[in-house]
Amino acid sequence: MSLLEIILYIIAGVFAGFINTIAGSGSIITLSALSLMGLPSPIANATNRVGVLAQTLVGGSTLYHGLKDEIPTTIWWQLVPGAIGGILGALTVVSIPEYWLDRVIGVLLVFVLLLVITNNDSWTKADAKPKQNHKSMASIFIYLLIGFYGGFVQVAVGIFIMAVAVLFSGYNIKYANLIKALLVAVFTIPSVIVFQLQHMIVWKAGLILAVGQMSGAYFAAKFMIQFPDAHKWVRRLLVVMIIIGIFQFFHLTKWLI
Repeated sequence: MSLLEIILYIIAGVFAGFINTIAGSGSIITLSALSLMGLPSPIANATNRVGVLAQTLVGGSTLYHGLKDEIPTTIWWQLVPGAIGGILGALTVVSIPEYWLDRVIGVLLVFVLLLVITNNDSWTKADAKPKQNHKSMASIFIYLLIGFYGGFVQVAVGIFIMAVAVLFSGYNIKYANLIKALLVAVFTIPSVIVFQLQHMIVWKAGLILAVGQMSGAYFAAKFMIQFPDAHKWVRRLLVVMIIIGIFQFFHLTKWLI
């Protein structure tokens, strides 16, 4: 691996780690970098999980330590079913045609984009007090389902977790990001193990990306903790990443080339 390739991986990792920690879909950057270096898509997807795991551990722990005095105890009612669903999803081996999977994700992102744009108060509130629905069967089922999706597919799961945590559970953006980071870390662990057993991970590339992603995640978490208006910028970046995701999953980028 050349010095130029190492620099490219680190830069891509920093941007992806920052974007993933405060919004989601930063893997668009890392997967593009891995593909640019000649890795086939399945190998790039598997290798990318190394950096995803590293960034969520760093971002999640940084957010936790920065917010631990204010974290609502209700958060466990989201983390536990989400983690269980994520592990089950990561261990599920089912083949879905890529065409239909991309279209379903694209439709979901359009729906989430409308929710992000139209529910301004939910996305910009500063308090962390959640709604009183955290113990309901509906809440448990929703987090179990979104966890399963994250463990099984993982594509754009960060955006979906944030949307559910903010709009359904009533958390502010900081705590939605904490829930996202912890959940993604939990269900990325078994997926990394499965991919390694199948010898699909290129560890050198994955670890170099992870260095950049951990750095980006750390700065993103500090940004959210220390800046009072961080939620405004997170929402704006979220909108941008959702729009990019919509173009990607509906394969609209070829119309721009």
